[in-house]
Order: sequence, then C-alpha cells, then structure tokens
Amino acid sequence: MFREIKIGIIELLLYIPVGLFAIMLHEYVKGWLAQKFGDTTQEQYDLLHWKPLAFVDPLGFITLIWFHGLGWTRPMLINPEKMSDGKSGAAAAMLAGPLVNIAAALVLSVVWWMIYPVQVRDRFTGSLLMALIEVNFKLGVINLLPILPFTGGHIVALFIKGLHRYEIIAIIITLGLFVWIYAGGQNNIFDRMIFTFMQLFRIPWNSQ
Repeated sequence: MFREIKIGIIELLLYIPVGLFAIMLHEYVKGWLAQKFGDTTQEQYDLLHWKPLAFVDPLGFITLIWFHGLGWTRPMLINPEKMSDGKSGAAAAMLAGPLVNIAAALVLSVVWWMIYPVQVRDRFTGSLLMALIEVNFKLGVINLLPILPFTGGHIVALFIKGLHRYEIIAIIITLGLFVWIYAGGQNNIFDRMIFTFMQLFRIPWNSQ
C-alpha cells in the first residue's frame, strides 16, 4: 500500500508540470495567431506570456491531471470583431491550440527515439517524455470535440449565439462521461488512441 501511495505521489509530481506546459502551449499559440490576425486583446490584457496559471481552469486541470491529459483550459481572450477575418479567423486561432498539442506529441515522439540510449540509463527522462507525449496528445484530441468546455465547443459557440449559457450543463455531462469511460478501467477509447499513437513510434506505453 505504501508503495502504491509513493508511486501516486511521484506520478502527481510528474504530471502537474507536464500539464501546465501543455496548457501554456495550447493557449499561447491561440493568442499568438489571433494577434497575427489583427486582434489586440492579448496585448491589452497582457496575455501573451508563458505563465500557465493564467489559463488554468481549476476543475479542468484536476481532470487533466487525474486522466493524464483529458481536461480543458481557461480560454485565451479572443475578439473576432478585431480580427481581419472575423469569426473564421477566431476559429482558426482557437483550432491552433489543440493542433499544436498534437504536433508537440509528434515532435516529442521523435525526440524520444533520438535520445533512446539516454533513457536506457535514465528512466526519469523516458517517463517525463512519455508523460509529455501522452498529455499533449490527449489534450489536443479531447479539445477538438465540438462541445463545451473544450476548444471545439468554443469554436462552435462563435457561430451559435447563446451557447455559452449551457456551459455548466455541458461540464457536468463531460465529467459524467469521463467517470463512465474510466469506470471499467483504463481500456477506453482515449487510451486506445494514445496506445495506437505510441505504437506508431514503437514507444512502450501502458495505461496506468
């Protein structure tokens, strides 16, 4: 029992900074691209920085850590009215968040193989890289879903007025979905997806 508690604490200490990095990458790219499209909101509120706590949604971060990547963020402020392409530009900027997480997972998978000899000697390096790959991949994939509170849902809300009024209901449904998915153990669609992704690079990964 003591060993299980120790492993749980170590895992927690590993996934917290990994989760913060993935969140910051997710939101920073959104703001950077929105700025390129003409939005000045990010400068006005000083949001283009590498301070992840500004984008941490407490409940979304808890689920992100607990489910190793399945969570959501406090979204970057984006004003479509200030953008040259309006709502379509805002949608593109928002979409960049999940896509950059998936791209990061791909790049980190290549890095995993490049430094494989190091990992044979240093297990922490391998564990850290696999956590970064898993969290970025899952965060990217889950946020493509067109439902609130995920990025995909915020994109849909750009074109459907009043949708945000139902966000609390959507969050409750999402939490219920997460619990239902994991109720039978780790053999679920998200873990099957990350397992398939890892297998493409022949990275040894097992759900925990």
